[in-house]
Amino acid sequence: MDTSASPQIPGYAAVRELGRGPSGPVWLAVSKDQRRQLAVKCFSGGSGAPRAWDEQAMSGVQREVRIFSRLQHEHLVRVHEAVRLTGAFEGMPGLLMDYAAGGSLEALLSARGKLSVGQTVTVITPLARAVAFLHQEGVVHAAITPGEVLFTAQGKPLLAGAGMARMLRGAAGEEGAGEGTSQEGARQEDAELRSANLFDDPAAASPPGIVRPERDCYSLAALAWYCLTGAPPERSSSRLPLTMLVPDVPAALAAVIEAGLEEDPAARPAAMAFGAAVYRSAAAAPLELPAGPHVALPEPAQPRGVLQGNRVRFRRPGKRQRRHASGREGRPTAARRRKALTAGIAALALVLPVSAGIWWSAVHEPQPAPAQDGAPIAAPALETPEPVTPSASRPPAAGEGLDDDMRARLRSDNPEEALVALSALRDSALRTGKLELLDSVNVKGSAAAAADAGIAAQMKKAGVVLAGFTTTLNNIRLIASTGDGEASVTAAVGTSRFDERNASGVLVRPRPAAAPQQLRLVLQRVEGAWRIADILAAGT
Repeated sequence: MDTSASPQIPGYAAVRELGRGPSGPVWLAVSKDQRRQLAVKCFSGGSGAPRAWDEQAMSGVQREVRIFSRLQHEHLVRVHEAVRLTGAFEGMPGLLMDYAAGGSLEALLSARGKLSVGQTVTVITPLARAVAFLHQEGVVHAAITPGEVLFTAQGKPLLAGAGMARMLRGAAGEEGAGEGTSQEGARQEDAELRSANLFDDPAAASPPGIVRPERDCYSLAALAWYCLTGAPPERSSSRLPLTMLVPDVPAALAAVIEAGLEEDPAARPAAMAFGAAVYRSAAAAPLELPAGPHVALPEPAQPRGVLQGNRVRFRRPGKRQRRHASGREGRPTAARRRKALTAGIAALALVLPVSAGIWWSAVHEPQPAPAQDGAPIAAPALETPEPVTPSASRPPAAGEGLDDDMRARLRSDNPEEALVALSALRDSALRTGKLELLDSVNVKGSAAAAADAGIAAQMKKAGVVLAGFTTTLNNIRLIASTGDGEASVTAAVGTSRFDERNASGVLVRPRPAAAPQQLRLVLQRVEGAWRIADILAAGT
């Protein structure tokens, strides 16, 4: 098969090759009416892989793509459909996906050599959140490499997936595709991909046939190492400490990366905890992309979505392996253009973008990953007046919980007043362990609900409450109201110091206060009461 020739894609014209991996090249394609541009992943096959796919195999692929397309996330590349290619790729599948105009991390590092600590935080934090989302949905990517980390023209990181190739081969094999593929061929090519991937978990092949979330956690840590040093990490027996290679790396960042590279998969932090620790380790810095042909065409306007890897069967939340997924994640709102900024809240803010599109779900870790020795490093404070804790954020006089007065304030015609009540109710849930109260704080299925579900899961696992926890709100201001039950409110949001205490009231661990940060909170009315749908950086 001559994979240097351009593919023929139904409804599209191939423009130029964007890059290639072990499973085949990726081409930029433009629709025949010139109104839409997509990237097309063309599968060329490998040892034991099919020379062509029959109708049954293609049907299986298309069905799997439809299933996976429901999983949409701000930092995942969306796959639209699978088509049968012709020409040089006769009979092979092609995946139509969103085009990321900013190029890949691999290309960026080839041009720059390495990234700064702050730029590494900008890249890795949203990728970890995207991986945690996949794990929550029962999906393991299984092939995270620098070539699969893409950027929009504005520098927002996106995760694509060579792991989709194995999902496609697996789907065809499960459906009994005859000449289309074979189980043995899929296993053989999977081994080839692993051997070519220096970012893959060295323990991934054992036991054979089992794909685990810890594999992705290793790859995330390897990516972080690569960003800082310009080279993938050596295996542990010959690997120098990161602090020797990058003297200015913060100790907390080096520690969590080393934890992610642990040979024992059980010793690695989950993806959400990994991202949380990376974010807290240093201030994020804007990512400057080099000029080049990858920015010659405009970025598609439609929202970003998803590209998944291997589907694995997990039990649903509450029954699944909790240490692998440290929080339920929801579907964030459609992609928005964001200015480069550094914003965040280091303790228990829900979801916010940082530096050209970072999304941060700050998951509190009652039992921290091995990487988190000592107190976490808080994000730098913005220049705001001294925050004042509103009376609504303290325990209600009648006791903690959802009383009649609280219900009335949640239904207020004033979204600012409702926000203060929502903050107080959330604080009450975390202080008392009455985590069911969070259902009255967040919109079901929202990004805010997803982040709080992760916090609640870890609190339950550790058996702790957050004694003395209080959210501080200052400079609350209504900036938009649609009149149909949605409003945007800005505020300087911080958190007090607090203690983790077990059921007997014994101190488990003290936690420091977090500096106030300027946020925009999106509120929605649900059955007449305001709830939080999303939390973003102010100005987005």
